[in-house]
Amino acid sequence: LHRAKDYLLDQSQTTDDRAEGMNNLTNSRTAIAQTFAQGTTGYVEFVDLKIIKESSPTGRIWAEIRTTSGGTPTDTVLATSDKLDASLVSTSAQVVRFIFRSPVSLTAATTYALVLTGDIAASDTNRISWRANSVGGYASGDEFKREGGSWSSFGQGDDFWFKIYVTENNTSVTLPS
Repeated sequence: LHRAKDYLLDQSQTTDDRAEGMNNLTNSRTAIAQTFAQGTTGYVEFVDLKIIKESSPTGRIWAEIRTTSGGTPTDTVLATSDKLDASLVSTSAQVVRFIFRSPVSLTAATTYALVLTGDIAASDTNRISWRANSVGGYASGDEFKREGGSWSSFGQGDDFWFKIYVTENNTSVTLPS
């Protein structure tokens, strides 16, 4: 018998009491991110984010895994998820799985950034927001925003809602002879 491929929940923060907009016109915001310290070396095929639609955004959204420098996200994208239609996101907070068709191998004890971005027009009312916890809760990372083309911390000690899974038992099945 062979054990089936499965997924280890490696990193997560699953408390939320507020939301932060991904595409903000007032601040020229184009992306938001949560940094995390990978616990287990392995491939990441998907992540879960808790997001919500505010009003009527149009366009696509996706997740990226990026490198960091000094704990801050960089422009180096390691993996990009499938692109999802923003208009189909619920107006009630929901967990959405972002699938990476070309999984990336992450290294334990290394800090990466999980980024939510898209091609939605900047707006203070028609946007996608990522649910967050205003009292933190995740000690190995922080929230970041990309405004005016550069990354900076929100500086509030908050953390976004996320789950990162590592692929386990991904070996080819060999049948007995």
